[in-house]
Amino acid sequence: MGIYDRDYYRDPPRGGGIKGFFSGLLRNILWVIIGLNVLVFVFNGFLTPETNLVTGFLSMHNVTLKEPRLWFEFLTYGFAHAPNSFNHIFFNMLTLFFFARYIIMRYGALEFLLFYLLAILAGGLVWGVIHSGSQPAAMMGASGGVTAVVILFALNEPRATLFVWFIPMPAWMAAILFVALDIFGAGAMVAHDVHLTGAAFAALYYLTNFRFTHPFSRRPKRVRSVSSFKPRVRLHEPTPEDKRAPSSTADASIEVIGEPQPRPVSDLERKVDAILRKISRSGEESLTDEEREVLLRATREYQKRNRK
Repeated sequence: MGIYDRDYYRDPPRGGGIKGFFSGLLRNILWVIIGLNVLVFVFNGFLTPETNLVTGFLSMHNVTLKEPRLWFEFLTYGFAHAPNSFNHIFFNMLTLFFFARYIIMRYGALEFLLFYLLAILAGGLVWGVIHSGSQPAAMMGASGGVTAVVILFALNEPRATLFVWFIPMPAWMAAILFVALDIFGAGAMVAHDVHLTGAAFAALYYLTNFRFTHPFSRRPKRVRSVSSFKPRVRLHEPTPEDKRAPSSTADASIEVIGEPQPRPVSDLERKVDAILRKISRSGEESLTDEEREVLLRATREYQKRNRK
């Protein structure tokens, strides 16, 4: 019997009213974000194909910082994309789809939403400050928030394999490559300062171990993944007394020292069961960082088991 067969793993009854509505949004927050971006792109193409009024209204301008009535643009620019470039929205949303799912699982849906929106806000503020004195200019696109999500993934899973331009490389190397391209200004009509702000925002978030949903709670140090466990082994020759003992059948014994061995799978499954019961009772947002780490460990273990 697997964990997916347990009654409490199945979706709990969904409540109604405003609370149920927002709970539903959080459960599908990635699709909501992608849907809003696509909706803006389609609306602009159908309603204002010649003037691009929809995109122009949501985009951020270099006078936004000085005009409080335009401050909504610090967020809305992240939901508008170049109207004449399908690649702009396609690759942003495709990248978000692949990497945001891990971030949601690792940190929770509400934490992901706040992280993503604040990364967009930070990118807009930095761009506004840098370009406040330049010629009239506008900026749009979700790439600041998307970059933050990708860098946060790489910080959590540096050894994961990513395919960049069909070339496999570890996530840490891909992250360095992306940041280097922005530092050296690769590509035309690209807001490199917004990308770099997103990367710096993700690094600061990861290094401080801060949580927007629980800003004042104390969190333990990060737990290393099971895959990084490397015990030291010492070989002991049995003593003459050990060889004479009736229960002794081995010529040598192995002792693991230095670090505790990883918990057995059965113990891990018991922890997963308890966590799933908690999700059924209180919702996914009630999980602690330690409990999320256990779920991630369990996912890795189940994936390894299925590959055998």
